[in-house]
Amino acid sequence: MLSPDGPAKTARERDVKALVRAFYYVPVIGWLTKDAVHGTPEAKYFFAFNLVVLLFGAIYLVGYPLVITLGLIGSAAGLSGLVLLTAGDAFDRRASGAVARAPAPPVRKPSVRRAA
Repeated sequence: MLSPDGPAKTARERDVKALVRAFYYVPVIGWLTKDAVHGTPEAKYFFAFNLVVLLFGAIYLVGYPLVITLGLIGSAAGLSGLVLLTAGDAFDRRASGAVARAPAPPVRKPSVRRAA
C-alpha cells in the first residue's frame, strides 16, 4: 500500500507515521503542529511564538519553581549531550574485536634536548 509520503519500508515506520497522523487530530496542539509541519513557511514562527507564550504563561502560573526545574532539566540535557558527543568510542559497536584485542604499540621515550 502506497502512502502519500511514499512506500513505508518497515512496520515500525508505518506505526510511527500512524501515530503522527493520530497526533495531528488532537485538538489545538495537534492542529498547530500539523500546520507548522505542513503549512506555510510562516506557520513555524507562529508555532514557536505560541510555545513561548505558553511557557511564559506557565511560569506566571507556577512561578519560580518552574524556572528552576527547567534549568535543571536543561543542564542535565546539556551534560548528557556532551557525554554522548565526547564518549562516542565507548558506544561504538563497529570496532572489530581483533583491533580491540591487539597489543598497544611500545611507549616511545621522549627525547631531551639540552641547552648549549
